[in-house]
Amino acid sequence: MAINLLELQPSVINKSLSGKTILLAGQPKIGKSEWCATSPRTLIFDLENGYNAHPGVYRVPITKWSDIKMYLQQLKKEELKGRYDNVAFDTISVAWDLCTQFICAQSGVNKIGEIPYGAGYKARDDEFANTLRSFIMLDYGLILTCHIKEMTVGTKDDVDIIAMRPDLDKRCLPIVNSLVDVIGVIQQTWDENGESQRWLLTKATPTITAGSRWAHLDPKIPFGYKYLEEAIGRAIEAEEKAGATVTSETPEKEINRPFEEVVEEGRELWTSLVQKDEKNAEKIMRSVTQIFGHPVKLSEITEEQQDLFELVILEMKNI
Repeated sequence: MAINLLELQPSVINKSLSGKTILLAGQPKIGKSEWCATSPRTLIFDLENGYNAHPGVYRVPITKWSDIKMYLQQLKKEELKGRYDNVAFDTISVAWDLCTQFICAQSGVNKIGEIPYGAGYKARDDEFANTLRSFIMLDYGLILTCHIKEMTVGTKDDVDIIAMRPDLDKRCLPIVNSLVDVIGVIQQTWDENGESQRWLLTKATPTITAGSRWAHLDPKIPFGYKYLEEAIGRAIEAEEKAGATVTSETPEKEINRPFEEVVEEGRELWTSLVQKDEKNAEKIMRSVTQIFGHPVKLSEITEEQQDLFELVILEMKNI
């Protein structure tokens, strides 16, 4: 539904990690699934069957892209409002591969490059980006995991200099980078006693691809959901001192109204307008054609096209 611009209020920074979007990049078995499992109120899209050692998690297996689209439709419903704060894609690289398969199946080809004129690449990129963006627009936080790619970029004092970046397809990484609030690289070190310690690196360096939207976020944070949440809280407090408006409350999710309600309102508006003046039918259909890009009957509009149907209803109210 459109926002009444007369009632629009200035944006407020939320100190909670809920609603934030994070990419975690690290070596296999370093703790990416552990992070997802210990993050509160998180629905995990398990794309690699990696939760046999993590009891008590809200996990659904994902074997095809349409699974993700189906769960997205469920998460729009009122009855799920407040049940989950985050959705985890473990791993997002497998989700990218499934999205590629989805677009290939739509066109009846085996490889994305077989779709003429490069149209397959654009269709895949748009489908992937728009689906992830849909979760964000519903105010769900996203936790995306991937492996790390290490490359030797030089030597110093006879020691190799290793660069690390998220191991994502060259078309996938820019999409993910544009959506996330934090790219965190997981680093493992050992102290003098041989004890392992894990850290989350959040600042870019000449050899590390990382970063965040908060200028004051610590560049090196102990590994764990709560530690990042605390660090973001400190970074936001620094923003508050600079004049930003801050809240500790979790933002309320905007959930689409039931599709049946939209259909009923559309039917009532159509009946009322046409009874008042038969010429209104032609006006409505012109608006429908402009919104959908082609003629379509109101009775043919599907639940996946609810946002477009809402625009049609606004046009009918204007009539």
